[in-house]
This record gives sequence, structure tokens and C-alpha cells, in this order.
Amino acid sequence: GSVLGTAWFWRDITEYRKAQKQAREAQDIYHAIFDNSPAGVMVVDDSERIVSMNKYAENLLGKKMAEIKDQSVFSLYPKDELVKLRSLNVRKDKRQTHLETGMLKASGEVVDVSLSVSPLLDANNNVRGSVGIFSDITARKKAEQEMLNAIKMKGNFLGMVSHELRTPLTAVKGSLGIIEDGSAGELNPEQKDFLKTAINNIDRLERLITDVLDYQRLDSGREKFDWKEKDLCGVVRAAQQMFVNKAKEKSLELKIEIEDDIPYINLDEEQLGKALRNLIDNAIKFTQRGRIFIVVKKLDEGACVSIKDTGVGVKPEEMSKIFETFSQLSVGDGRKTGSIGLGLAIAKSIIEKHSGRIWVESEPGRGSTFSFFIPFKK
Repeated sequence: GSVLGTAWFWRDITEYRKAQKQAREAQDIYHAIFDNSPAGVMVVDDSERIVSMNKYAENLLGKKMAEIKDQSVFSLYPKDELVKLRSLNVRKDKRQTHLETGMLKASGEVVDVSLSVSPLLDANNNVRGSVGIFSDITARKKAEQEMLNAIKMKGNFLGMVSHELRTPLTAVKGSLGIIEDGSAGELNPEQKDFLKTAINNIDRLERLITDVLDYQRLDSGREKFDWKEKDLCGVVRAAQQMFVNKAKEKSLELKIEIEDDIPYINLDEEQLGKALRNLIDNAIKFTQRGRIFIVVKKLDEGACVSIKDTGVGVKPEEMSKIFETFSQLSVGDGRKTGSIGLGLAIAKSIIEKHSGRIWVESEPGRGSTFSFFIPFKK
């Protein structure tokens, strides 16, 4: 007879079991992250149909996954957002795109969201869909709008108050002028002193109102600039000439030094002149003895204007706020100047409108140098 035997075959499946376990663990981790993500996650296939979304998305939109599965993802957006969304070309460009948009809730309400869309690529780098990650920014949008409204109200208030103050101020100044020239009768020396003090304070108040109106227009973007090719050196000379007498009254030298061959620059003559006047006036205000030296230099890509003084200087703790609005700097004995602190803020705004930058170098007790750079080409 023949002997019949049984053949046995076996293989080690330890590694296979281990791989299965790792795959299950990875899947569990994925679902934990997906479902508990603090942002909405939505997966869309290559036909723009919704494949899945997490609990955050369900709660935000008030829709269950079963209700919208296989629907077009564009059904979740208002009509006026569709053009923007369809122009993203995430699949074509194969790159992540960020935007802010609105999504439709089940109630028909539109919720503001920050959205990032990324393509889903297979092993061959082919696009198989996309994933969108989004979060609710309704509170942030509301805060931004409230801030914009507050800024607008502040601007309107400053403009209205400044305008209303200027009207009676003009009448008061005119009346004081009539009294000063003797048309209303002869004045004794004491009356003349009182009148001079009143007129000086009226002039100061008028300058303050002008500063507020100027800054309010610059800050709101309503100030129009008249751009023309102009001689920067001529603008600097004109500004310097306006302060010759004021410098003499304080026994200060007011000198100017300009390098040759500085080309014309596209600028607004009046606005840049205003910035220069503010800087020179500031230098004279803080200098009790010595000189103010204005220097214009030609650099490779633009011109640099520096106003150097031998005044009280700026304290280190005040350097960071020197160009801020409504900040008052202290003089040598620690007293505030009494200025509302808009002159330097206005100068900074005007220089930046010229694509330039402004800075200060200072040493307490030794003086300050305010400089600004304006490029030849903008």
C-alpha cells in the first residue's frame, strides 16, 4: 500500500498583526483629531462634492453630515461669494489658499469664516479632491467694524469741534486786532501787555486747531496730495526762511547746507513744506542756545534731510513715543511743553506718504537730529 501524508504550510504573521494594530491606532488618532478639532474640517472630492466634515463644522453650520453628503460644496456659500471661491484654482495650482468668506447656516444666516483650502494629492501627485479648514470670525469682524466706527466718529468729532472753534476764534482775533491798532481808542502800556498776551494765546490756539484738522485729514485719508516733480532743495530753503526771525528772537543760529546735484523729486510741495516747518519749529522750541543746522544730502536712491539742534535732547524713555499722536515731550527741567504733540506725528505721516521714513537720534542735554529720507523713485 501507499502511505498517505498531510502537508502543512505556515507563515509568521507577527509583523502583519503589528502593522494592522498600527493602522488601527493611526486611524483612531486621525478620527480623534478630525472630530475634536477646534476648527471646521471638510473634505471634498474631485467633483466638488462633500465627502465628510467634522463635528465643529456640523455645529457651526447647524447641518448634519448625512444631510449634505454628496452635495456640491458651493451650496454652502452665498451667491455673491461663489465667483471669488471658483477663482481660487486650488486644483490647478496645487497649493494652499487662504481667504475670508461667508458660509450659509441651516437657518439661512451667513457666518463669517476664515478659510484655508488645500488640494488632496495621490501618490502620483494627481488631485483627488481638497480639504477646507475654517473657523468662525464673526466676533472678530464685529470688533473690527466697531473699531472702524469708533475711528470714524473720532475723526468726525475732531473735525466738527475744530471747525466750530475756528469760526468764533476768527471773530475774536479780528476784534483784538482792531483794539491793538488803536482804532477803538488809545491803550496804556499795561493794556497793551494784556492784549499782546491774549493775541499770542489766540495764535497758539489757532495753530493747535490747524494741527488737529491737518492730522484728522491725513489720518482719514481725505488729504489730497498734489504730486509734481519739484526741487526738494527749494522746499527746504523756503521752510528755513520762514523761521529766520523766530530763531533771531531766541539768539539762535539757523544755518542750512545743501549738497550739489540733487535731482527733482516727485513730491507735494505744500505738504512736504508743512512737515519741514513742523520739524524746524520743534527744533527751535527745544533749543535755548546754540544753533539749528539743516543739512540736505544726496544718497544712492534718494535724498536725506536732517535738522540738527543743540537743545535739551530727548530722554531714552520718550524715544519710542516721539512720533505718536497727542504725546507731550518734557523740556530739560521735566516740565511738559504744553503742545498737544501732533507736529511730529503730522510730519511722519507726510513723509510716509512720500514713500519715505523718518527717525531721530538724540542725547539728553546735547541736542537732537531729526532726519528723513525720500526716494528719488516711488
